[in-house]
Amino acid sequence: MPSTRRRLLAGAGTAAVAFAGCTAVRRSRLGDALREPPERRVAPDWRPGPGTWADGGYGPANTRHNPHASPPRSPPDVVWRQDLPGPPNSLVVAEGRVYCSTPEGLVAFDAATGERRWERPTDAAAVLAYVDGRLYATNTDEEVAALTPGGTERWRTAVAAEALKDLHEQDGYVFLGTFSGHRVLHADTGDVVRARDATWEFLASAGGAVYTTGGGAPGTPVTYGVDGRDLAERWDVGTACSVGRPVVDAGRVYYPVDPTNSAGCPGRRRLWAHDLSGARLWTATVEGATRYPAVDGHRVFVPTAAEGSDGGRLVSLGVDGTPRWTHRVPGSIRDPTVADGAVYAGPSGNDRTPLVALDAPTGERLWERPVSRDVRIAAAGGTLYVGDGDGLRALRD
Repeated sequence: MPSTRRRLLAGAGTAAVAFAGCTAVRRSRLGDALREPPERRVAPDWRPGPGTWADGGYGPANTRHNPHASPPRSPPDVVWRQDLPGPPNSLVVAEGRVYCSTPEGLVAFDAATGERRWERPTDAAAVLAYVDGRLYATNTDEEVAALTPGGTERWRTAVAAEALKDLHEQDGYVFLGTFSGHRVLHADTGDVVRARDATWEFLASAGGAVYTTGGGAPGTPVTYGVDGRDLAERWDVGTACSVGRPVVDAGRVYYPVDPTNSAGCPGRRRLWAHDLSGARLWTATVEGATRYPAVDGHRVFVPTAAEGSDGGRLVSLGVDGTPRWTHRVPGSIRDPTVADGAVYAGPSGNDRTPLVALDAPTGERLWERPVSRDVRIAAAGGTLYVGDGDGLRALRD
């Protein structure tokens, strides 16, 4: 099937539909001087409430720590299970539903019973994010769609930019990262009102500031304040290294750093901690390819990929960078999930690593169970939602 972008260019008057059954893709001129001010306003300090796992990082700060959840610490029961058309690319829990994106579409289940609520076929893989009553889906066909929790489309916009990445919504505008600079969208209509050269792949937001990194090398972390429709640069950390997704927690910003294939980036893989003024607090060296950490206010949990015969690890550090404990697994390990004094992690790209629950302070194994490769985990309420190649399961005590 040709991409949505190619269909859009194929002829005037033809409505391209990537989210089946939706309205035509919006293509708008830049600028919003003649538009009405946005009615939808999301506060800069919006955070997920109880029963919610809002995006891949839990919420805007990317901590992967849900302070409202109490998932099982003892070997759990599977209280419901649903088949999926493929492994989930994204998993979100909000407003009593579990939302999954798969290679074939978006699907919503009742969070308590697993009953299928709605589904929407797509022709491009999507990443989901829930923000204050709205579900966003960005896909590989360079589109972003805004949906109600019930699946009704509010708007859908084709963005003429390469590789849509993380987004942030604040005070009437949606800031969307791409490989071709970032875009600013009107929250009511989806109109693109700003196109900026500053490129970022990953972001976190907290306390009215937005923390971004380029992801590749150089992956210079840049911190912005939000000024209406614009991001106003506050400080940056010059580096020739590849820097991954930032995490903001308790007055610190954490950056995973990878010198591999980065000319001019010396040293080993490591984790940086900065204060909110940009000053480096500490650097911790981590064995193995670092992935995205989780932080619970007391500890930092860093997963690593397996290299050669050496398996993966989940490394626990204090917020001062001091090593606490290490849990070893046969293969690479995916981003951990933290809730109620426990940390949960599963495999990345292998079938050798189980889904494991560990005591967060000590690293003691609480339980484990086999899962298939590339698991996605969300903790909300008293449930751990686990999506993989075998479907979606709800685990409870």
